Amino acid sequence: MTGLIRAFIAIELPEALKQTIDHTQRGLKSLGLKMSWVKPEAVHVTLKFMGDILQSEIGHIYQAMVESTAEISPITCSIKGVGIFPNIRKPRVFWIGLDDKTQALTQLSRKLNDTIQTMTGNRIPAEHRPFKAHLTIGRIRSEPDTTRLIAGLKQFGMLTSEPFTATEIHLFQSQLFSSGAIHTWLKTAQMMGRNLMIHPEPLTIHTEDNS
Repeated sequence: MTGLIRAFIAIELPEALKQTIDHTQRGLKSLGLKMSWVKPEAVHVTLKFMGDILQSEIGHIYQAMVESTAEISPITCSIKGVGIFPNIRKPRVFWIGLDDKTQALTQLSRKLNDTIQTMTGNRIPAEHRPFKAHLTIGRIRSEPDTTRLIAGLKQFGMLTSEPFTATEIHLFQSQLFSSGAIHTWLKTAQMMGRNLMIHPEPLTIHTEDNS
C-alpha cells in the first residue's frame, strides 16, 4: 500500500464511562464554558499518536502492537479528576484523568513507543514527552474565561468512576474534515497476545461538537 494516513493507537472505553463523560461535558457547558467538545463516543485512551504515516507501515505497527501486548494482562483503571493541558494560564485541552495506580498504561505506552521505533527502523519517531493517562473531552480554541475554567476544575475535581478493564488496543486512522475528525479501526491486538481482529466495518464518528 502507498500513501499517507493519520494514525494513532488507543484503548476504547465502555459505554458507562462514555455516559460519565457526557454528564461531565453537560456540567461544564452549564457553567458557560465554550470549547470544541469531543463527542463521548469518540473519546479514547491514546497510547501512541503517530501523525502521518505511510500505509505500508501498518503491518510493522501491527507487529509492534502484538509484541507490546504479548505479556500484558488486561489493564484495570478508573476515572479520577479533571485537568488542563498545558496549564491554566495557557489552556488548550480540558481532560478527565485516569487512575493508573499500577502504571500499566504508562508501561504499555512506553513499550509501544520503543517497539514501533524498532519495527519501523526509526521511521516513526519516538514520543519524548512524559505519558499522562487521560481522556481529552474538549479543546479550547479561543481566549478562555479563566474564572469559569477554574469553576469547572473545582466542580469536577473529585470526579471518579467504577473501574473498567481494557483487554485490547486499536490502531485508528483519523481523517480530518471541516466538521471534525472521523476515526476508523484498522487493526486490533488483544492483551495476552491473542490473534488479530479487524473491525468489520469502518466506524463513522465525528470527534468534535462545537455546540
